[in-house]
Amino acid sequence: ELTGRYLDAARSGCDEILKTADAELLSLIHLAIKPQMEKTALTMQPEAQDAERLCQSCPVCGALPYVSDLRNDNRERFLHCSMCAYQWSYPRVRCVFCGTIDTDHLGYFTVDDQQHIRVDFCRSCGGYLKNFDISQYHIAPPMPVEDTATLYLDYKAIDAGFTKKTAN
Repeated sequence: ELTGRYLDAARSGCDEILKTADAELLSLIHLAIKPQMEKTALTMQPEAQDAERLCQSCPVCGALPYVSDLRNDNRERFLHCSMCAYQWSYPRVRCVFCGTIDTDHLGYFTVDDQQHIRVDFCRSCGGYLKNFDISQYHIAPPMPVEDTATLYLDYKAIDAGFTKKTAN
């Protein structure tokens, strides 16, 4: 029952998770179930790859993404699930959280010396997501490490008035 409540909250975003229970308890639950969720996602990948590509939440477990990356020569965008680590294709010019495609509301910023990392934001819903251009990498970097190493971008986005919809 506790796992089910956690997954329901994870689908609703970070604010709902924090309202549901103590943050420390939720972190422990997340750490406890994440390995099994990742294993489950690996077994479900062939089926989920045919899922709708406009899914704003994970096609495997329903949790929200915590980062995205641009890869291959086409610079195709992939979202990374915060719970099961599944990765799915998603349009580059579309808000991950509210789905808007209005380019007047979508934008991004970078830091001068790190053009391969950007923060995509949406003025419609106020959300943001870090996006890593890994198209030139030989081996994709581990996204949890990249997310943690770039916390300064989270602070910059929050200072600009945007909200992190999923926990780091």
